[in-house]
Amino acid sequence: SGAGGDCTDALDITWTGVANYTGSVDVTCKSVLVVGMFLEGAYNTTSGDTTMRTDINTLIPLTSPYAVAPWNAPAASVATMPTAVVDWVLVELRDPATNALVESQAGLLSTTGYVFDTDLNFGLTFNATGEYNVIVRHRNHLPVMSSGTVDPDGTLLDMALLPNILGGEQQVSRLGALNLFALKAGDVNANGIINRTDFNIFKQAGSLLNTYNSSDCNMDKNVSPLTGDFPLIRQNTSALAPNQVRY
Repeated sequence: SGAGGDCTDALDITWTGVANYTGSVDVTCKSVLVVGMFLEGAYNTTSGDTTMRTDINTLIPLTSPYAVAPWNAPAASVATMPTAVVDWVLVELRDPATNALVESQAGLLSTTGYVFDTDLNFGLTFNATGEYNVIVRHRNHLPVMSSGTVDPDGTLLDMALLPNILGGEQQVSRLGALNLFALKAGDVNANGIINRTDFNIFKQAGSLLNTYNSSDCNMDKNVSPLTGDFPLIRQNTSALAPNQVRY
């Protein structure tokens, strides 16, 4: 606009003539899916706010702690793990009719409970179009699924709120007196079920100090056989799921 504020004009753009552009604007120019979720054990219960622990950050590897990105998700790495990141999570889109995996991405869970991509952008951009069930996974927590289908293009899905979780309190833990919920810790073998198998793996881990380990259920950097992690394993052992993800 000019000095008078009236000097405006419109210009038609032929997208096929733009260098390096393929596709269509509605397909290529997507908005992000913003997912919020807390982890039991990583939640900062002493601060009285809605943030998670940051003191475990020094043990989070610069790249994924798995042979590939978490649960064979597309390769993901970051140059420097930010201090505001709690851990890696995996966000999946699944077909609501068949439960078939449509697309998945490894993301970085922040202390505020929201997921960032590996370029530290707020939210995740998926290629799939349509509506899908959204699932969030963590290395030692029971996975949760959205209570309904979600369009990943430009949606905010706060899975720390109980109505947004399918399975309700059977899958999540209440965070103090706040109306927020977190994934249940204790799924050490990451199969979607917390049972004695997880306890046996935890027991075999013994005592590990300052070690990045799936048996560190309370996320305090240590695997403690009698205190710390044990109460979470014990109280959550009853959180059984008949399938990989509870329905």
